[in-house]
Formats: sequence, structure tokens, C-alpha cells
Amino acid sequence: MNKQYPFFVSLLVFTIISGCTSKILTNNEIKMETERLKELNSENINPNNYPQDFGTDERNNQKIIRQYHCNDICPNYGHVILEYENIESAEMCEKIGGETTMYGIPDQDNFKACVPVIN
Repeated sequence: MNKQYPFFVSLLVFTIISGCTSKILTNNEIKMETERLKELNSENINPNNYPQDFGTDERNNQKIIRQYHCNDICPNYGHVILEYENIESAEMCEKIGGETTMYGIPDQDNFKACVPVIN
């Protein structure tokens, strides 16, 4: 048996596991990142840098991403928010305990994204 075989198997397993997991986020970490993004949004943002993985919400096990949104003069007046990935309706958002938003502004009628509720 090749002595390198266990090493390569271990490396493969580690690569798979580390690629499939994301940081578990507390409410406080989500709150701090939301505040940081408010500062970032006052600067020029490159929309090509988004979406970005942020982590997984410990409260509902949903993946959170940083996402760029723009609905008017783009890209000059766009902004980045934290939102749950792959939530496609207000109903799905409500089910996981999120808040519906229209480009960062709370809006029940015009669903664009589902954002974490910060307590």
C-alpha cells in the first residue's frame, strides 16, 4: 500500500468539509456587520465584488450573504445588505424568521430580499 494514500485521503476530506461549512453567526455578529455595511455604503462600491458569503445564522441555520442591490442610478447609488440566500418569497422569509425588504428598505408588498432580524 502506498504510504501517501492516507495523507491524500485526509487532505481530500478536509477540503470537502472546509468548503461545505460556513461560520456560525450570532445575532451580535450580524448586528456588527450590518453597522459596518452602513459605513461601507457611504463609499464607492464595486458591484462586481458581490455576492459574498458571510456565514450561517445560528438562529435558523440559514446561509447569509452580502449582496449588492441597486434600483435606480446604478452602480453609483447601489448598496450592500446582508440577506438570506435563496429565499424567494415573503412567505419563505416569514417562515424562517426573516424580514422582507425592498433593496434594504422594509417593505411587505414588494419582496426583493429576506434579511435577518436583529434583536
